[in-house]
Amino acid sequence: MSIIWRCWITVTVILALMLGTLGVLVSLQHDAVLASLTKKRISVIAQNTANSFQQALDIGLPLASIRNANDMLNRIRGQYSSPLQISVTDTSGDIVFMTDQHANLLPDDQWLMQLSASNEQTLHSETDKLLTSGLKLKAIDGSVAGIVIVAYAKEHFDDVSHSLVTKLISGALVMMVIFSSATWLVLFYTLRDARRGYREIIKLLRSYASTQSKLPRPAPPTIASYGFFTDAVYELHNNLAEAESCFRRLQYEQQTPEDGTSTRSTLIMPSPNNSLAYSMSRYLTPWVALILVSAIMSFGAYAHHHTQSSFEPEQAERLQLIGKLVNTDIQRAVDSGVPLRDLVGASIYFNELLEAFPEISYLGIRGDILNVSAGAQTEPGFWSFGNISFTGLPIRHDGQQIAELIIQPNPHYFTLQFRDILLDLGVFTIAALLVAFHVFAVTFSATLTGPFNRLMYLSQRQAKGDFTVRLNHFRHSEIDRAAAFLSERTARLGETSSSLIKPRAPNVLEFAYLNDVRLPLFLYAFTDALSVSFLPVYTANLSNSFHWIEGPLVQSLPLVGYLLAITLISPLVRPVIARMGHRRTLLWSSLLCSLFYAGLWNADTTVELTLYRSLTGAGFALSTLACQDYTLDVSQPAQRSRALALFTSTLFSGVFTGVAVGGILADRIGASNVFAIGAAMVLLAWALVFLMLPRQHHRASMHPFSLKIWRPLSNRQYRLLVLGAAIPSNALTQCFIAFLLALQLHSIGASAADIARVMMLYYLIIMIASALAPRLLPEISNWTKATLGLLISAFALGMASVSTTYWTLLLAVIVAGLGQALLRDPTIATALQLSDSQLKAFGSDTILSSLRAIERIGSALALLVIAFMVQHYGYNTGIAVLSVWLALAGTVCAIWQRQCMSQPLND
Repeated sequence: MSIIWRCWITVTVILALMLGTLGVLVSLQHDAVLASLTKKRISVIAQNTANSFQQALDIGLPLASIRNANDMLNRIRGQYSSPLQISVTDTSGDIVFMTDQHANLLPDDQWLMQLSASNEQTLHSETDKLLTSGLKLKAIDGSVAGIVIVAYAKEHFDDVSHSLVTKLISGALVMMVIFSSATWLVLFYTLRDARRGYREIIKLLRSYASTQSKLPRPAPPTIASYGFFTDAVYELHNNLAEAESCFRRLQYEQQTPEDGTSTRSTLIMPSPNNSLAYSMSRYLTPWVALILVSAIMSFGAYAHHHTQSSFEPEQAERLQLIGKLVNTDIQRAVDSGVPLRDLVGASIYFNELLEAFPEISYLGIRGDILNVSAGAQTEPGFWSFGNISFTGLPIRHDGQQIAELIIQPNPHYFTLQFRDILLDLGVFTIAALLVAFHVFAVTFSATLTGPFNRLMYLSQRQAKGDFTVRLNHFRHSEIDRAAAFLSERTARLGETSSSLIKPRAPNVLEFAYLNDVRLPLFLYAFTDALSVSFLPVYTANLSNSFHWIEGPLVQSLPLVGYLLAITLISPLVRPVIARMGHRRTLLWSSLLCSLFYAGLWNADTTVELTLYRSLTGAGFALSTLACQDYTLDVSQPAQRSRALALFTSTLFSGVFTGVAVGGILADRIGASNVFAIGAAMVLLAWALVFLMLPRQHHRASMHPFSLKIWRPLSNRQYRLLVLGAAIPSNALTQCFIAFLLALQLHSIGASAADIARVMMLYYLIIMIASALAPRLLPEISNWTKATLGLLISAFALGMASVSTTYWTLLLAVIVAGLGQALLRDPTIATALQLSDSQLKAFGSDTILSSLRAIERIGSALALLVIAFMVQHYGYNTGIAVLSVWLALAGTVCAIWQRQCMSQPLND
């Protein structure tokens, strides 16, 4: 498959996933808003009907004695075009009056009994077939005389929903065709030289593969530029030419080997250093980002337009209903003899109506006698829904029109209803870019740069006369197939050895790449972060099995168990990997995590939730640390800094995407179903590990490791680092971001999606600031950065403790993310410096394991203390205590740095 096809398929698949996800979210939000508006409308109809009956009940008439009640219901019913059933029941649920149309639209008896027993005046219900609103009628003595029930058939609702879904699917397909074609054209133009180079590589390989021993060598390339492959084509030609010479010489000198047993083994090598993948990523990523952003924004505008068209009939119905209610009230006053000029309270009445019906922006009476208005005439913007046309209803006296009631709909009302979708559009745009970047890199690695690196490595060895290894072509790429003759040469020379080569079978060479674990790591981090935005709130909704504790303490238990499980499993990761290998470790941990997530999906009590969340913490610790270990093991020493940077960026990309998407999904499909999606994501990670990691049992390099994580604390500088920087840093994330922030935002009315959007900014700031800090602050020491990070974070939390508005918390999260970015990496760097100097006897593995374990134990204990304080003194106090702790830690670190200038820990 050519480069252009490979790139095009990758971008198209990502595009399809993003457009499909956005389409589902738009459809779900549309149905939720439409159902809510319909419930409000039938509730108003129920109130209007109840008012007509209540006038008779207020003068003492029994419900059953009201004359012409059925005619009145049919008259009310005839005012609306929607499929409605209006009925009045007595207290036992028996129907007393009912419209003569749509007699099959009746709620079930259980709902009627629930409404009768409820203390609420009104009650709503929704089933697959009906939307129902019930309103109690009061007798003159205050007892319940009956119930007005308005039932709305959902056939029309379903038709509107299905129509929108059809339009969204059609639009998504059209967008796919347009932007897939655009992708093809862009790739065709930008990769024209690279495609020529790729074809030249395949041509060279096939030419040398068909060359016989007496035929001349293929001619060298003659074109000056091959794009990304310019240098590689000429280097490959030279390598193949030298390898051909060595092979011919060895064939000439070959002889039949003596009897003996030859052995063969499999060698797993780190990926060779090659800049091809980085060059291609840097060049193509901006183009891919532009196409994805354009596609998502175009689909968002398309969905906005058709959602607007879908809501316009509902807007017209609501406008008609509200207009009739207002007009009836005014007409009733005029008919009772009140002159229009004496309606001095009309403006107050109109203002009350505007508050009750936000979909109306302007109400007014225009006539020769009286001009009264309320609200403002608005102009729509690009993102506003509906029209702004005025609706006029006549007000009559003695058969003549004396005034006109003017109503204008609010064109921005439905925009506010769809605010979440517009915000989700931005979130998914960022998520799409992150996913596209990682998928693009892995696709190139698996199908292009990886096979090319293997080819170059083997050709270089054969050019030096080394025919002792061959490739394992389990990936079956086009380059691997074209280069198969190189491995066949090694096999043929292995069968008949020359005097220069000791009789033995060639080793099978497999390469391990950083990108082998890139997508699995992203999925692990993504899945682990899915529940961050809603877990404390979700815990409160479950049955509490811990009867002796309650409130925030119970809500903190799943997170505490999660941290402790990570602490316990972390020291065991390297021994497990050494025994099982990276591949088997990741396969088993993925299966276990999937089972644990299924347990979370099925959890009904806080005990079950805490247990399974703790187990998922252990599983994900094993998975992510195994990925980190694999990253270090397959990297050459000179590449380890870049490898760790890649690991960190992938991890935080997954966390950022998981936090953002998890809250949105929890709002749309329910929190428990998010855990089911998490189980599916982990299974996908299992499949990627199975397909991409080398199958050979690979033992990690073992280093001396001590389980006595407390021993390094005997060093005063390490003790200060752990207690003054590492534990506060982790507590900032676990206590404030994952616990207090979610509860505080929920307490002021934020949804799970709102919480997720705020939280994701924290991780986004960390990703950006962590990358920029070394460049912008190159001369500042690690201790100074950590001190600044602590003080900045303390300021952010202090701000959040004083004011708990949404925007204050949002700003606090952004500032806290900046502080964490300055704090996190310098803490790790300082620990590594200590492991190379004062704590050299322990080794870097022991120091890092000790740092991770102690900071998690400390943050778990801090979380329990904060939860206890929140339970007794409130959220603001908990945030304030955390702020004071960070400020004290920053002050101590600053004092320590001044006292220890003679022993600097910075670079």
